Amino acid sequence: MIKSITRSNRWWDLPAALLLAIVLTISFSRLLATEWTEGLRIIYIIVYVGLIAGFALGYSQFSTRRVTFFAVAYGLFVIIWQLGTLLGHRILWTERIQSLGGRLGEIIGQLYQQQAVSDNLLFLTLMAILFWALSIYAGYSFTRHGNPWRIVIPVGIVLVLIHSYDALLDSRTLSSGSSIRRWIEEGGKLLCLEMIDTIKGIEGVSGIHLMPIGWESITPTILEGAGLLPRPKV
Repeated sequence: MIKSITRSNRWWDLPAALLLAIVLTISFSRLLATEWTEGLRIIYIIVYVGLIAGFALGYSQFSTRRVTFFAVAYGLFVIIWQLGTLLGHRILWTERIQSLGGRLGEIIGQLYQQQAVSDNLLFLTLMAILFWALSIYAGYSFTRHGNPWRIVIPVGIVLVLIHSYDALLDSRTLSSGSSIRRWIEEGGKLLCLEMIDTIKGIEGVSGIHLMPIGWESITPTILEGAGLLPRPKV
């Protein structure tokens, strides 16, 4: 028997969606702060378009295979579009695409021959692919599964890696890193409370399993915020 996919099992919450957009904004803002190369500004368009596309694909009735196809197709279009905007004005798009393809081919040839590469196009392309995948997967997981860990963990890993490999760390970036951590912690707490509130409204569900990995001290705060502490006297 084939189980049909319906919109009735889709999950949506506007405050949580805005919080997700903030988390992704923090992530790509940390990349921009590194100033590793020019042109990183295209990432913010890629992230927001990817997030919206992820919301739509997650809410749709498409199967996982079709979602993957559309995610790749949209990604190719958006990434090429944004990379092409870096080439200036009054240039035909056929010429932009030919230029991008030629430069990427030349970079791959230089890498194969173990030569130094001065063109930043390959790095920009890899960052665009990474953040497109993160954003569209986050939006899809949000509406299709309603699972915060599928979203927070990949974004958090990328954020930590960028921060670790940034050679320009100073007191300003260290301070911003502490602020980012506080924002992520507060965002995770609010998202958890939103999900508990949603679960409490589901008929037949009489409990939740809370597992704050590596942050056990937040448990009482979560339970109090969800109205589960103090426990009623029997």
